[in-house]
Amino acid sequence: MFEKLKSAKGRAAATSLAVLALALAASDSDARAATVALAKGAEVEKVDDSAVRYYAATGQSARAEAEIKRLRALYPTWTPPEVLNGKTVARGEDEDDLWELYAADKLDALRAAIDARRVAEPGWEPSADLREKFAAKMFRAKVVGLARDGRFAEIVQWFKASGVQLDGLDIDLLWTIAEAYQKAGQNDKALEIYKSILASNADPTLRLATVQKSMGALRMDEVEQLLAMAHKDASGQSEFAPIATDIARARISAFLHDERRQEVEDDDLKQFAAFARTAEDSNQPALLAWYYYKLKNYSPALDWFKYALERGGDAMVAHGLAHSLRFLGMKREAEEVAYAWREPLVNNAILFIDILETDLTQPIPPYIEPARLARYGEVAISTASGEGAQALAWYAYNSCQFDVALQWFERAVAWHPKEPTVYGYALTLRRLKKGREVIQLINRYDGLFPKVAEILFPDGRIHPPTPCEQRVQTARQQQEAPPVWNETDRPYATVQDPARKYVWGRVAGPGQGAYGASAATMPKISRAEFPIRVGPDNPLRFAPAGQAPIVNAPVGDVAPATPGFFAREPGFAFPLVARRVPGVGPMPYERYGFALLPGYNGVTIASSPTASEQIAPAGTLWSLEMRDGAALNANRAPLAAPRVVTRAPERPVPDVSAPAGADPSRLDPSNSNPSKSNPSRNG
Repeated sequence: MFEKLKSAKGRAAATSLAVLALALAASDSDARAATVALAKGAEVEKVDDSAVRYYAATGQSARAEAEIKRLRALYPTWTPPEVLNGKTVARGEDEDDLWELYAADKLDALRAAIDARRVAEPGWEPSADLREKFAAKMFRAKVVGLARDGRFAEIVQWFKASGVQLDGLDIDLLWTIAEAYQKAGQNDKALEIYKSILASNADPTLRLATVQKSMGALRMDEVEQLLAMAHKDASGQSEFAPIATDIARARISAFLHDERRQEVEDDDLKQFAAFARTAEDSNQPALLAWYYYKLKNYSPALDWFKYALERGGDAMVAHGLAHSLRFLGMKREAEEVAYAWREPLVNNAILFIDILETDLTQPIPPYIEPARLARYGEVAISTASGEGAQALAWYAYNSCQFDVALQWFERAVAWHPKEPTVYGYALTLRRLKKGREVIQLINRYDGLFPKVAEILFPDGRIHPPTPCEQRVQTARQQQEAPPVWNETDRPYATVQDPARKYVWGRVAGPGQGAYGASAATMPKISRAEFPIRVGPDNPLRFAPAGQAPIVNAPVGDVAPATPGFFAREPGFAFPLVARRVPGVGPMPYERYGFALLPGYNGVTIASSPTASEQIAPAGTLWSLEMRDGAALNANRAPLAAPRVVTRAPERPVPDVSAPAGADPSRLDPSNSNPSKSNPSRNG
């Protein structure tokens, strides 16, 4: 169809519209026969000047001149009639009433009149000019109606079935059909229509409007093909210069949406920057800010984010500002921006939690102002952030505030249980001499968190002491050799007990452990500690602040729980042995020859590499954070070597307890940011 755009001229275009007109005007019974008859009659070479004669007869000189110009374009050798008066009508047929209905856009009435005249005058047919114009108007009405209802796929089907050539359509109709092709997912067809308009139209206004239409419908790489067809004046300026700002904006947007690979040219950036400085809409400077941010050019991004915020930018603009400050090393300023805009956009609250989390979770925590800690705790409570709660928990634990650490670890495990959080929770319970709770916690997460199970099965490696352990070490420095610090309070006796009977696993061959190496000596662990049956449910829940305590619904015949506690699980025994979990590495006791039950998918060996060590799938939030984190580390200045602390700091560590007046049993539970995993902490 599109190959005939330039070749289908004159008689072919008139014939197709005339055939469509007869098919629309004729009744269902004789439409086929009338169409064939009209197609044969179209072979006549005689020029139909009935419209010229009608316009002249009715005194419409302007329309008569336009019709003469059209006929001369179709038939260069044709000459108009010498005498055009009110009595001159093509073939002597009286069609005045039909043309009046046509001029008044009463198409249904016109069709009825044609049908009535066919019945009254057998063998009569309307003039070719009326048929053609009637068909064109019917086609336009059909396309416009479908477009108004958003039925673009039907427009494409109707256009293909009609056989109408593009040469016979006006530019408004071409724009509508091109839009229909684009909505139907056929951008190549839409692009061909836009190209045909530029190739056959010399009107600068219509050419400019065609490019503007295409920018709202096509991809920018497709629009670039239309921009290459621009006419240029003697100075080399493109005819599309009046919309240069719109073109620059479209190119920037295409780059931000990964529809354009090459960077935007400097001329376009200067053009758009001059417009953005005077624009009332804050999204215009924000567009430039995000462009520079994506290029990792954070200094100009910071300036444009500030300018956009001054012009009334929203919380997303503030989010970009905070990220730019963070990548430029101004973490304190980024923290203030994220905190100020935390309520309008949850991303800012998450960013506020993440910024300070790195400092809070250091094994040797830095000094942080009490006001900042209190503010951080308020946000963690109000958003039920597992990341924020575990950060404060580690800060309290490494500052020897174990009672406070326990409260924050409980909330972190309730809101977002993961290995570092559960591990810190177990260490805190052990520090507070809650041995039974420690054992239950270790057994509950057996098969899922290897580091938690290492509390009972230590890895035998030396770990640096925490500040609290350094205080104890300083007080006990009576011996010559410094003590070997491990993640447990007491070393387990590494005595193999041949009489031990383990009913929970299998023993590998003699001298072979699960790691393929010589089996190590088994720590002496009480049978009452491991393995024991523990329900897999999470026993930690906290009611939202200001609301009634949680009461779990009864399960089966089990009575409902007391307010603030769990409902009891149905009375069945949970499996004694944990199952292998896909994506988890080997458990520490496997080197002694014991193994887990097969996982739900039948896997019997540990995953290697583990889920935390695998490359994040492309397109996921985790992959984006890994990429941003790598960029942040690349832009950071080299840090000085860490100073070894040999004694407890003299400066008091601020208390990280919950804000004053907050009841720890009335904190808000909700989902926290699950996309970030913390490194393992030292005991």
